[in-house]
Amino acid sequence: MAFRFTVLVFLGLLTFSGCKRNKQQLDCSVALMKYDDDVADKLGEQLSDFDMLTIRSKGSFKSASIDQSFNLLIKMKRDSFVWISATYMIEAARVLITPDSFKLLDRIQRKYYTGSIEQFEQYTGQQLTLRQIQDLLIGNPLFSPSSFVVKHDEIRNDHLQSISNGLINRMHLNGCYRPVKSNFSANNAEGKIDIAYSEMEEVKQVGQIPTMLDISAVRGSSDNSLMLNYTSVSTEDFGRVGFVIPSRYEKGN
Repeated sequence: MAFRFTVLVFLGLLTFSGCKRNKQQLDCSVALMKYDDDVADKLGEQLSDFDMLTIRSKGSFKSASIDQSFNLLIKMKRDSFVWISATYMIEAARVLITPDSFKLLDRIQRKYYTGSIEQFEQYTGQQLTLRQIQDLLIGNPLFSPSSFVVKHDEIRNDHLQSISNGLINRMHLNGCYRPVKSNFSANNAEGKIDIAYSEMEEVKQVGQIPTMLDISAVRGSSDNSLMLNYTSVSTEDFGRVGFVIPSRYEKGN
């Protein structure tokens, strides 16, 4: 079904994959133009963090054959799980990702999928940790700030760059030293992922996070885009999350 495909692409886009208050007055609304040698350190100082986070989001996915809108309810406990419910009039899919496993319910086809976090790569195209997924959703860099170096490029302007296992991540920051553009490409493969973060919002006890994520993926002749618009973000304790596999559901491949 188109909706299940949309959910899986959403998770895959996550693979390729705002500022805390301090004494210094920072302006998150402007782009950082000049990158000093200590920019990566400042990026590390401004990472957002949380214990529990609930995000409600509107979303849309577009490709050559699909133009689908949907709503997402995302609940996360730091380093414990990401729980996602995707709805299109009714709940169409539910996902639970933990540090070592994943579960996916396709309520339209009445099928379920389970596996180790390593097997989750079949949906994302690359190994991802739970923390990396959580970091991307709150606008943190996918890789450690210490892995980035400053690049002075006349074409791309000043930016940070990190290379990990052949994956190149180029990142532009705002005045709060938070990512606003992140580009991923591989040395040995065609295609790229571009992520644009905007509409930064200060969340108490978390820091600055983007409430707009615009993700585009190009690979060969395939051109897909995903837009997420966070309508609410809460740090309140949400208790337990539900994930029960109905006995009538078939196990998917």
